[in-house]
Order: sequence, then C-alpha cells, then structure tokens
Amino acid sequence: MTRQRLHIHQLSRLAFAQVADWNRILNELKSARKQMFWSYKPLRSGAFNLLQAEDSEQAQEIYRCVAELAKKAGGAQCARANVAALQVFENRFLRSIYSPKDNFMEFTAPGIDFGGTELVGGPHFSVADKASETKFVYLHSSRWEKDQTEAFCELLAVVLEKKFKAGARDLWFLDLRTGKRIPWKSKPRVRRK
Repeated sequence: MTRQRLHIHQLSRLAFAQVADWNRILNELKSARKQMFWSYKPLRSGAFNLLQAEDSEQAQEIYRCVAELAKKAGGAQCARANVAALQVFENRFLRSIYSPKDNFMEFTAPGIDFGGTELVGGPHFSVADKASETKFVYLHSSRWEKDQTEAFCELLAVVLEKKFKAGARDLWFLDLRTGKRIPWKSKPRVRRK
C-alpha cells in the first residue's frame, strides 16, 4: 500500500485545525498550491541567484528577471510583490550570509517518514553564515496565523533532523513581509500535535 504524501504546508495548516475542517482545507490547498508555487518561484530563485551575484549589474538583471517571470506567473501585482520581497531579502538578510551552498528548489527530493506518511517539502536552500556554519533557509512571504507558522517551523525542523542531520537552530525562517528572522527552538507540544 502506498503511503500518503503530505507537503509540510498542508500538514501545518491541519495541525491546529478542527477535524471537521480538514477536507475543506485540503481542497483549498490543492486548488491553490500550483498558483502559490509559481507566484513566488521567481522570488525564491532570485534570492539564491542574488547570493551568487558578483556586481550590481548582475543584481539588476536578477531583479529584472524576477519581475518578468512573476508578471508571467501572476500579473503586475505578483511582479511587484516578488520584487518587494526580494528587496527585503537583500536589505535585511543578505549581509548575514557569507556564501550560498546548496539549492534545494531545482529538484524533487524524496520525502521523509513522518507519522506513517511521506512528508515532502523543506528549506529552499542552504548557506554558510559569517561563522561558516550551515544554515537552512526558508523564504516566507505569506500571511499566516501564529499556530500555522509554529507548526510549519516544527515540520521544517523534523526535515532538517531526518534529511540533513541538522537541528532547529540551523533553520533560518526568513519572514519577507516583516523583515525578521523567526528563530526556532523545537517545541515538543507542537510536534506532538
């Protein structure tokens, strides 16, 4: 029998929801998932490319490409949102990164075993910080409730433990709306839920 595949985003939405709402939430997520993925894919790729840019001309070209791809994915408003989020990434977080490491966005990796399901998803890329320690970056650009953010970060911590032999302290959950990194310390209560 094939195990059910759940994306960490799906499970984070279900963790604190009422059981009666699960089917509605799963249907909403299923219909919105593809659009959501493509809407912010230019931002995520642009952020990783920005880490590799050697000068301001390359950075300007990255911004141009992000705007163009986002406009194709979702129109002018999507393009503005992607460029604004990329600017937050550059202005607030870029200076704390020493160098890019691995890009996890360009391939589909197998999931991990979690509670009898195959849990898929994870960080967008890894970087070396100023102390040369590996950090796993997740770029967050949506408006979520606190419970969903906590569930999502805990699931990311599970992925880091099982797939990368890293811990919650190695997670950099970067909120591109507020310009803040949400430090994560694993929470047993959230994991049990």
